Amino acid sequence: LKRSHFSWIGPYGPALDARVSQEHQARSDVLVRKMGYQFRLLEIRLSKQVVADKDASVVIQGINEGVAPFYYPWPVKLAWLDGQGNRISEIKLQEDIRKWLPGIFELKVSVPVPPKSGFYQLGLAVIDPWTKKPAIRFANKMTSRNGWVILGNIAVIPEGINR
Repeated sequence: LKRSHFSWIGPYGPALDARVSQEHQARSDVLVRKMGYQFRLLEIRLSKQVVADKDASVVIQGINEGVAPFYYPWPVKLAWLDGQGNRISEIKLQEDIRKWLPGIFELKVSVPVPPKSGFYQLGLAVIDPWTKKPAIRFANKMTSRNGWVILGNIAVIPEGINR
């Protein structure tokens, strides 16, 4: 599996048959989880308070726990979400998901902060170019809103306010 960089095995495997043993099913499940790509976020660094209409630094470290990269240039985006989970704005990153090879990857970006002060969430997503919606789930138990993985809650304050 590791040498061949399998992304899938199909169209049929014995594990799909209801008559296989539990051990066989468990081993098949492990195999499937190791195929292709599996992205997990390891560390997220961002400020809990940022200044309106300025830029904020975001650093995300992750790992591709699979045996292959993602083979298509799907866009990676960050989005500011309001309290109801609505997108206020989104930022397409200059990140090429195809370079998230097995092992550690890191994103370091500067994102424009919304001009209006308030409380927001910063979301991360990989967008399916055909549906224009978030399509890849990360292998973390994190809050998600409309497909956007929530990286954190952030207070946006007006310029000149003491932090």
